[in-house]
Amino acid sequence: PIYRSISLDAVYNAGTTHGNEFTGTFNLSNYNVANDEVRVEFDYILHGRPQRTEDNYVAARGQDTRAWQPLYVYKTSAGGTGKVVNSGSLSLTDVLQNDNQPFSASTQIDFIQKDKSLISERNYGSGITLDNVRIYTVQNEIQLWAILSPATIECGLSGQVPLVVNLRNG
Repeated sequence: PIYRSISLDAVYNAGTTHGNEFTGTFNLSNYNVANDEVRVEFDYILHGRPQRTEDNYVAARGQDTRAWQPLYVYKTSAGGTGKVVNSGSLSLTDVLQNDNQPFSASTQIDFIQKDKSLISERNYGSGITLDNVRIYTVQNEIQLWAILSPATIECGLSGQVPLVVNLRNG
């Protein structure tokens, strides 16, 4: 296999924001949002903190003529800049179902990066490197959706505390 990554940044340091989009088009016409759980997952490196976190995200749509729907916002505090972060398993099915969009021969995922400078080093500059993008299906899977109790601030408990979780069948 051949492995490749892509970096998105400004062509030069500038006073104005530069925008980049890396769009993948996938033939998912054999899948149905009502029956198939399709996921996407990827690794990324933020080379510096973006000026506006909300301008750096991933979007998806079921067809190339439909509206983009938010899929993921890059984590700017996930261990600092310059480190590889995994997106986790993201449900493309859920995103499309929420907007009544089907899978199609032109299902798209768009990686968006906007900022004012170029990548200078692994942990300096404004840009993102994407790697190991994967689209896959899952069946009969259960996810830990949330830990409700004990709360993360509860430490030094004096007695037994029930463990309460939310699970997702996905």
